Amino acid sequence: MIIQAITWQECLPIRQQVLWPNLPEIFCQTEEDKDAKHYGVYIDNQIVSVASLYSKTINDICRVRLRRFATIQSHQGKSIGKKLLSHIIQDLTSLGVDYFWCDARKDNQQYYKELGFNIIGQAFYKMDIEYYKFELKLNHIHCE
Repeated sequence: MIIQAITWQECLPIRQQVLWPNLPEIFCQTEEDKDAKHYGVYIDNQIVSVASLYSKTINDICRVRLRRFATIQSHQGKSIGKKLLSHIIQDLTSLGVDYFWCDARKDNQQYYKELGFNIIGQAFYKMDIEYYKFELKLNHIHCE
């Protein structure tokens, strides 16, 4: 297994296959993709998991958002996604990022809690699916 930076274009087929199989690949792209950092997990020279990170700094506090995180079905349940997120968390911590956050479906809350994320705020809905905001504080330099 190799985890490395990839291009946003390399993310699209996995995003489409896993997250929106009934929609065209173009739906899986965002305006921010060109400025984001993208990671991929390779197994046998094939990308099997992807994650995209979008950064924003406000008042000297750096927040990085995880979006469009997906692992192909044949490789789900093998801790590949957790290894990818652990790798990303190490990278972000070493870069001095303050907070790592994401919106995740209610069904996935235990997954994120196991990685140290906390639920922030109330549930909300996207396309009739219940979501929560999860946040992981990485660096404890700034006052709360």
